Amino acid sequence: MAAHHSLSARKIIFQTTQPRSLSPSQPTSYARLMMNASYGGQVSFALNRRETKLGRKEDNHIVLTCAKISKYHAVIRRDDEDSPPTYYIKDNMSANGLRINDSTIEPGEFYRLADDDVIKLGTITLRLQYASIDDGTPTTSPSKRTPRPTSGNAEKFLRLVTILPFEQRYEDSVTIRAELEADGDPDFKRVDQVTDIGTLREDYEKLRLAYKLSQLSFKMDITELLARSLDLIFEILAVDRGVVLLVDQATGILSTQFVKLREGKADDSQEILMSSTIIRKVYYTRTCLITSDAYEDPLLGKTARYGQMRSVICVPLIARNKVHGILHLDSKDRINSFSSKDLSLVKTISNHTAMAIENSILIKEVEQKARITEQLSRFLAPHVVDRMVNRSDISRSGGRELVGTIVFVDIRGFTHLSETCEPSEVVSLLNDYFERLVRIVFKYEGVVDKYIGDALMAVFGTLEGEVDAEYRSVAAGIEFVKAIDVMSEERQRIGKAPISIGVGINTGEILAGFIGCSQRLEYTCIGDAVNTSSRICDSAKSGQVLISETTYEFVKDRIECRPIGSQHFKGKTREVMIYEAVRVLNE
Repeated sequence: MAAHHSLSARKIIFQTTQPRSLSPSQPTSYARLMMNASYGGQVSFALNRRETKLGRKEDNHIVLTCAKISKYHAVIRRDDEDSPPTYYIKDNMSANGLRINDSTIEPGEFYRLADDDVIKLGTITLRLQYASIDDGTPTTSPSKRTPRPTSGNAEKFLRLVTILPFEQRYEDSVTIRAELEADGDPDFKRVDQVTDIGTLREDYEKLRLAYKLSQLSFKMDITELLARSLDLIFEILAVDRGVVLLVDQATGILSTQFVKLREGKADDSQEILMSSTIIRKVYYTRTCLITSDAYEDPLLGKTARYGQMRSVICVPLIARNKVHGILHLDSKDRINSFSSKDLSLVKTISNHTAMAIENSILIKEVEQKARITEQLSRFLAPHVVDRMVNRSDISRSGGRELVGTIVFVDIRGFTHLSETCEPSEVVSLLNDYFERLVRIVFKYEGVVDKYIGDALMAVFGTLEGEVDAEYRSVAAGIEFVKAIDVMSEERQRIGKAPISIGVGINTGEILAGFIGCSQRLEYTCIGDAVNTSSRICDSAKSGQVLISETTYEFVKDRIECRPIGSQHFKGKTREVMIYEAVRVLNE
């Protein structure tokens, strides 16, 4: 069951489950849902139950914080009769539907999933990753890189970690052996205040660690960064196992990102059990904790007995007043193996690691913003670009559902014209033609969606806070005709063939947003309203601006229109009433 807590810090969500020793029926090999995280790694959700519930409500097994996801959006069922098990997903009659590989599935019916299927719920994208039967390692590695020798088979080790469900008696019987505030800089005494060699050695070790950590690059892959940090900890402390959990800042989901085991000291098949009590306390109080004897320590309760841990250090990863995750270290065979000085050293390493993670996230955000700005600059006026890139949700997957107005315009008889002209002449014609149209789109604060041959698609009303989109779109359409008439006259004066255009405009529900991969995004709009606008444009004669009845109802008091009649378009069950927009009134 997913666990959460709400204090002054941001709410975190994480999966908890019973130890495998208490769940003998639990499969040793199971699929996972993978989600790209803000820190550059991946969040992994185990599908180790016969039924896994997904939704916005906190009692789902996988909690996804998105306003467009229903309280109980979907369920994934595991069928153990097959080997390996097969998985089926069902949309629980959700408000916004469920998409598998960009196809919406029928609500209420189970759909069989295949390895690498892409599942979209609201703005969140998940990818199914099947596991092999032998050792539970992924059949498809989430990263193409070769694992570092020092980290061992870290991706396999991720499956060893289990966070136990919350039990109130853990909270009621907490005993802290040592505690250290995570915030604050290392305390270095002045030379004249150092009176013993022990303090000098401790300060030197902190400086040595700071130097080594300064060599960590924020451009590193997140796995490489965490591996190097744990390598350093294992070098200076008698740690048997180390686990790093990171928070996805977009969803608040805390998940295991990296695991390191000491060679010869830790069993690479033994489950690593962690207490949700400790995780909550460290995250929300921002304190570093140490227990001298985890086997007896009531703070760990059952966790210690199952995992046979004797000493634990748990610290938050904090940078710029933001908790990025938790570092959990344990020593299985050494009572009182960790001291307050050890805790101080681990804090130093964790702070540098958190700063590297924060810088890595910031770099990714800057790179993403630059890509978006470049993309939008091709289709939007500069002041509109500035407004859009400053929105935090601008590049989120899935887009926004809204009512917008779509404009299509193309050249009448362009095929014949292109056949009678040299290719260079056609290119010159199109460049001049699009230049004039785009200038008008920008004038009326529309978005140039795409160029399709000689056609241009523009949309109005997709930006936050836009008003009067229907009027602006029709006014732009009328100005299109005037501008191309002027262009045609100029062409005739130099002995070139005139051109004319037809315009189609429709208002309706669309999905607007970025489509593509992280390296190449296209801002576009899709939906039946887009197709209808294209059909209307095809019906327009030379110099005509045709609009649907839906658009007409918004502009009839400001635009002079005349009825054309009802038309039946391909793919539509009902006829669409069409009007011709003649001129803007009161001009």
